[in-house]
Amino acid sequence: MRRTSIFLASLLVVCGTLRAVRADEPARLRITDGQLAAGSASASDSVPATAPIISYDVAGADAIFDGPDFPWYSQVQAVMLRRTPIKSQTILVEDPAAGTNPLSVSVPRVNANELSFNNNAQLGLGLTIGRQIDNVSTFELHYWGLMHWTSGSVTYGANSLSLPGTIAITMQDFFLADEAAIAYESNLNNVELNYQQTLNGMSLLGGFRYINLHENFDMRFHDVDSGTSNYNVQTVNHLIGGQVGIGWHLEPSERLSLDLFSKIGFFGNAQRMSQWMADFGNTLPRRDAKDFSSHTSFVAELGVNARYRISECVSIFGGYRFMWMTGLALAPSQLDFNDAPGAAATFSAQNDNFKLYGPHAGIELRW
Repeated sequence: MRRTSIFLASLLVVCGTLRAVRADEPARLRITDGQLAAGSASASDSVPATAPIISYDVAGADAIFDGPDFPWYSQVQAVMLRRTPIKSQTILVEDPAAGTNPLSVSVPRVNANELSFNNNAQLGLGLTIGRQIDNVSTFELHYWGLMHWTSGSVTYGANSLSLPGTIAITMQDFFLADEAAIAYESNLNNVELNYQQTLNGMSLLGGFRYINLHENFDMRFHDVDSGTSNYNVQTVNHLIGGQVGIGWHLEPSERLSLDLFSKIGFFGNAQRMSQWMADFGNTLPRRDAKDFSSHTSFVAELGVNARYRISECVSIFGGYRFMWMTGLALAPSQLDFNDAPGAAATFSAQNDNFKLYGPHAGIELRW
């Protein structure tokens, strides 16, 4: 019995010693999906200080390709653009001494540059619908347009107003007339389909663009002695082609973001021009010319856009854009004041350009 008691006491001492030794050992690590198990010791307790610690995050690598909670969005915005003047050209002259010595001297009265919407602002509409594929990729269909510029003038004379050039002296209503009314209209519309990818704040863009520019220029002369006749010119520019762009995305705060963007493109311009002129109260046609041709145009656009997120689904935004368009056929440049036999001006001038600039503002909805 005594031996049994001594054996049990010795066993209890040994078990207590082993338990104390295990309590002093480092805790074992259990890694699940790259993370320490809850309640386990830190990695620094289980490896030497000089040993490298390897970590990985599978979810973080795939996060940029996750679909957003609200992938679809639409925008409605007001666009206000100003248009710079076009090239200078005299389109109306006056002979002050017409009553006594016609054609002794001709004084320029109206220049086409004065009627070219000299920085006049016009309000238009912008509509956008987009689909965000993932956190970096977006498809967007964008329209802005309904831009309608108008300009004109009415000049009165005393049997002294004429067209410049040699054609005036071969006509009745356009030579030494009493009144000249000039009207210039221009309409612009723009449609784009773009794919954009933004990563680490830099955006790359590629897509297609269509721009339609339709212009009408009309000169109406009234002569008390003969009648009222018109000289009318119309041009249409259809710019179709691809474009590329680059931009930068900044987020100063959780709700505020800024975007800088630039786009350039070379476009095929399917251009159409027509002009018509008649005399003796528009009863005697003098010119009926048309031209259909194609050439290359260039468009560049720069801009900035600021967005403020009101909620997860609603944002307001505003910004400013600058555009430069070249290779255009504008209506005033097609005026032909030379007295050529048959139909004149059968080839349109296609080397015009102008600039557009102005602000925009709107609202965005996501769903």
